[in-house]
Amino acid sequence: MEQIIGAVTANIDYFMLMFIRVSSLLMASPIFGRKALPNLVKIAFSLVVTYAVFAAKPETHTIVYSGVIEYGLMCVKELLFGLVLGYVTTLFFSVVQTAGQMIDMQMGFGMVNVFDVNSNISVPVSGNLLNVVLLVAFFGVNGHLHLIRLLVGTFGSIPPGQVALNPIIGMTALEVFTLTFMLAVSVALPLLASGLLGEVALGFIVRAIPQMNIFVVGIPLKILLGFMMLLIIMPVFVSFSDVLFERMFDSINHMMAGLAP
Repeated sequence: MEQIIGAVTANIDYFMLMFIRVSSLLMASPIFGRKALPNLVKIAFSLVVTYAVFAAKPETHTIVYSGVIEYGLMCVKELLFGLVLGYVTTLFFSVVQTAGQMIDMQMGFGMVNVFDVNSNISVPVSGNLLNVVLLVAFFGVNGHLHLIRLLVGTFGSIPPGQVALNPIIGMTALEVFTLTFMLAVSVALPLLASGLLGEVALGFIVRAIPQMNIFVVGIPLKILLGFMMLLIIMPVFVSFSDVLFERMFDSINHMMAGLAP
């Protein structure tokens, strides 16, 4: 223990770069960076992870820099490294919010939102429900441990102080954004299709019974149909979350390729 603490003290500049990378990713991710957690807890957890990674390789770590300005640029790059990976995880957890907005518009809940303390915005009711299910599924498959292992692995592929910002990262970020939107449409598609079929069936009923009030029957019917479809697709959504997590980790690896020296 004293040897490791002495190594940290002797290589405090290297340790700080590691801490910046770990803390920026953990605090930018929607899993560990939730505002319900006190900031002191987040900082302490980041220090524990950084210390564990540093202690796993107690040999002397050296970085080469000419002065304070160059070291400051290294710190900024490490900060961007963690924020970029946190951006990817945020995008994939926002899939359910985008899908929930589509679902609520189809069910007639477009004006019914709840306040999300983590993002400081109003989110759709269905999206909030799917987000809770997605978080439970993420912890259920030990996705948080996989994310930490992925973070620890970055210190072997991209050592601290050697982060580079390649032009390819912009195109990769655009591809990730497009992928997440397609996944959001895939999640909402069953309810959109059921809503469309309900509109068609309602049209036939109105043609057969012209004196029926379409607004009195149509709106409750859309809500009832939407809740029924949510109940039906929930087990499928839990299974689909595995695909979502797999795509998320693959996208993180692709983004890391744009940050490699």
